[in-house]
Amino acid sequence: MKFQYRAALSCALFVATLPMAQAEIPVEFSGEVALTTDYVFRGISFSDENFAIQGEFDATHSSGAYIGVWASNISGLPEGGSVELDVYAGYAGKINNFGYDVFVTRFIFPGTGEDDTTGKNHHYFDFHEYTLALSYSLPVGTEFGVRYDYAPNWYGNSTGFANNYLLNVSHPLPNGFSVGASLGRQDFSQDLTNHPDVGYNDYTYYGAQVAYTYKDFTLALDFIDTNARDANGSSVDGTEERVVFTLTKTF
Repeated sequence: MKFQYRAALSCALFVATLPMAQAEIPVEFSGEVALTTDYVFRGISFSDENFAIQGEFDATHSSGAYIGVWASNISGLPEGGSVELDVYAGYAGKINNFGYDVFVTRFIFPGTGEDDTTGKNHHYFDFHEYTLALSYSLPVGTEFGVRYDYAPNWYGNSTGFANNYLLNVSHPLPNGFSVGASLGRQDFSQDLTNHPDVGYNDYTYYGAQVAYTYKDFTLALDFIDTNARDANGSSVDGTEERVVFTLTKTF
């Protein structure tokens, strides 16, 4: 659940005889924890198609500015690493039925950028990304969204820059149900089909979702697929079609 934080500054801390003065700073905190059968990022499994536990915490000012952190266990990175930590900051708002969100995210993969005992420099997976997201809501509750992400050094420092384009739509149903669908395209500045840490090039990903929300809990069923292929034209592990269940608890 979300709650309001009020920071109070009291003059009585300094002069006991003076009345208390309060400077109110409205900041809303929120968070969530989730258990998912597969951590999927833009159609690609980051948990080696296994379960993942995830958590998020945000602080949002009444002006629309916000900061937050998100974390998940991961598996399958070529040079180790078991945790992903995302730190982000941005500004969001709404004008009538139009919504906007501009933010930057730093993707951090601890343990993948250090030298091992042989002196070999591990591939450094950390990268940052700039995002612009726009939305439009209909009176019936249907919401359409479009999003663009730009990463100067996607997935580390040896893959060049990357662009991500995403379209999505969602619609609420009676009794706490909702449905949604998405279509995205991930493009790279270099051909990564023979890259030792990637193994695929530009690809399209898409999905559909049915979700049920009861109080602070949401159970979602997602169908996800991509057309990612390796140098031989074969599907890549972790990119094939799958069904993912996720249970989320918000605070």
